Amino acid sequence: ITVVNPPKGTTHYDVRLLEKIGDKEVLLGSGTWAEDGSGVIPEGVLTGQYRGPCPPEGQPRKYIFVVCAHKDDNPQPLTMRVHILEFD
Repeated sequence: ITVVNPPKGTTHYDVRLLEKIGDKEVLLGSGTWAEDGSGVIPEGVLTGQYRGPCPPEGQPRKYIFVVCAHKDDNPQPLTMRVHILEFD
């Protein structure tokens, strides 16, 4: 996951992965990553119950990534970005 232009004061990111199934959104996992200035949240480093999207071959899937930038002393996100990926 690449992070571009994080807000000033960002100390960590919260990442959630959901799968859109019909009219429902199912949480597949979440995790956190400390801001290190690289702009990249590397594969396999998220803490918590996160796992990446694993669509079955030949079955269409829609995944929603939600990435929130946080500052340690504030429970509210500084900003939030939503990205949707579709696999056919």
